[in-house]
Amino acid sequence: MSLFRSITPYPMARVTTRWHHQEVDPRDVGLSKGVVDSIWRGVESLYRTRAHPAISFSLRRHGKVVLQGALGHEQGNAPGDSSETPKKLATPDSLFNLFSASKPITAMIIHHLDDLGTLHVDDPVAEFIPEFARHGKGAITLRHLLNHRSGLPSISGHELYEVVGSREALISRLCKLKLRQVPGRKLAYEAILGGFLLGEVVERTTGKNLRQWFRENVGDRMGFKSFNFGVERDQLSQVVPNVFTGPRVPWPFTQSFQSAFGLSLEEAVTISNTDRFLSSVVPWGNVIGTADEASQFFQLLLDDGRFGDQEIFHPKTVRRALLEQSYLERDQTLGYPMRYSMGFMLGSQYLSFFGKETTRLFGHLGLMNIFVFADPERDISVCLMTNGKPFLYPGLVHWFRFLRSINQLVPRMTSKRPIAIS
Repeated sequence: MSLFRSITPYPMARVTTRWHHQEVDPRDVGLSKGVVDSIWRGVESLYRTRAHPAISFSLRRHGKVVLQGALGHEQGNAPGDSSETPKKLATPDSLFNLFSASKPITAMIIHHLDDLGTLHVDDPVAEFIPEFARHGKGAITLRHLLNHRSGLPSISGHELYEVVGSREALISRLCKLKLRQVPGRKLAYEAILGGFLLGEVVERTTGKNLRQWFRENVGDRMGFKSFNFGVERDQLSQVVPNVFTGPRVPWPFTQSFQSAFGLSLEEAVTISNTDRFLSSVVPWGNVIGTADEASQFFQLLLDDGRFGDQEIFHPKTVRRALLEQSYLERDQTLGYPMRYSMGFMLGSQYLSFFGKETTRLFGHLGLMNIFVFADPERDISVCLMTNGKPFLYPGLVHWFRFLRSINQLVPRMTSKRPIAIS
């Protein structure tokens, strides 16, 4: 058996779906056709790595769609599938899971409720969930959760999965946790835990879970067909299945992944495809939608919270959400110097996943090769969705190169947008 789990590559023309009718002329937004073609070639280079059965990509500039396309198959070309397996082409309408790139959406709900006076980011979690104060956790605030400084320990992903979908059992399990370190002291990325606490706070203060709240206050107003936490049962078959690809995760990275997620990558991929996971609300791990919808949500933030003539978020809500909270501090979980705001990963002048000269960029990465971000300096909002889940594999260099190339190819604006990240 091959050590590298890969897809069968198809001729690009057979697996490409570009919705040119929804794309504006690049010259209308200050870009050349050559720049847009170069970006699309970067998407094609990811497909050629044979690690992603399905890819979807969306790019907006000045709020207009410049590039919208998909490559590969939603189904039928996973490692192990035969040439006889029925195949379904991916399209820009394909539904993907954002995984950890769901965090900004949850964060914006918390910041919005702060502006309404429903809560404050510096309130202790135990003010809303009194039973959570056990074992010294009374000092953990909402800000600590948003900043990845809660001090909470990791928990078995299998154990967590067993209680997902059962609100009472889930909160009971989280209340039993004991601190790993003093809240606020160390930066340590949390993949899943903190989101459940934030979701419970929203439900106890508004009477609605995150899916209900987001649909009524954001999704319906923006005309989203899908973009939300999880899916209804009748939509389960529409979600693109995730596939473990590439070589097995080597030691010592297995321990790092286990620390962040409480289970192996292969196990995480399997769980992500289950009906329970897809139909539940996983605040930091299962916003499901199209690449275009994700790009549109980040465009909303670029536009100071306005969508057309509607104010979805107040401008100060957006600005507070993007204020830097940690400056290139080494993240104990990721092992990488990170800039974070309350809910977003931030770019940097030199050291950033997003490339150089991205100090005002805000976004997030998702398992494993997903990203969504907006950059006020370039006036773009971008999303890449993939369902292949490799860890360390030869094609990873193409992913990093592609992510960084977008901000190299799109020129910065001569006049700055009002969004400021200090």
